[in-house]
Amino acid sequence: GVELREVLLGNRDAFGALPVRGQDDLPDGFWNDESEVRRNPTHTSATISILTNLSTVASDGGLMYEAAPAHASSQTGSSQASSPVVPYSDSPKFFSPIAVGVQASLPLGGRLSLSTGVSYTYLVSQYDVLYDLRLVSGAYNQLHYVGVPVSLSCHLVQTPSFGFYATAGGALEKCVFQRYVFEDKTISEKVSGLQSSLHLGLGAEYWFGDHAGVYFDPGLVYYFGNNQPLSIRTQQPLQARFEIGFRFRP
Repeated sequence: GVELREVLLGNRDAFGALPVRGQDDLPDGFWNDESEVRRNPTHTSATISILTNLSTVASDGGLMYEAAPAHASSQTGSSQASSPVVPYSDSPKFFSPIAVGVQASLPLGGRLSLSTGVSYTYLVSQYDVLYDLRLVSGAYNQLHYVGVPVSLSCHLVQTPSFGFYATAGGALEKCVFQRYVFEDKTISEKVSGLQSSLHLGLGAEYWFGDHAGVYFDPGLVYYFGNNQPLSIRTQQPLQARFEIGFRFRP
């Protein structure tokens, strides 16, 4: 360019020779002329994600998936009871889990980044139970989980507006509330222990601006047997997961 020629040529001396120039003589920002074209890829910046998980539920056969309603019955009980409730069903019905969460991602250098945050999951099942030495049909069981997921991502393709990556990680969740609803009764029971899981997947993200974007993370998750209440997780530990959400970066 013109600036480069001026720097290299400059004013010749009395003998017509070119003056000797060093790096300090280059114009300010000379090596950053293409900074707008070669912006830092998104995985080098911290991000915050707001997400939801979309998943299907296990079929009676246990190997295939079939969709189910996304919410439970609006039935609510009118009295508290203290007798234990015992699940008693060979073919429970599971409703689609509802999950939301917030995660923060930090770069580790190179193509790697680490994500963690907090998640909330609502699980609903319907099955027969034994209560007060009698069989009750169609009782609803409602489980509320709060968890901490951790993921390591490797960014395979990254441009200023699009990214493709692989991710692996796990989560620990605590059931903070369990409730049975049937007839005119509402029975709350405590759940001990933690639910652990591992997940693998691929993801894609699209940034429609400098600070905001959307992403989609399909993958597989496996829930370990941790003596948790009967749910889709205990009936079919290996599940497909479809995480979708928004991402924000400074």
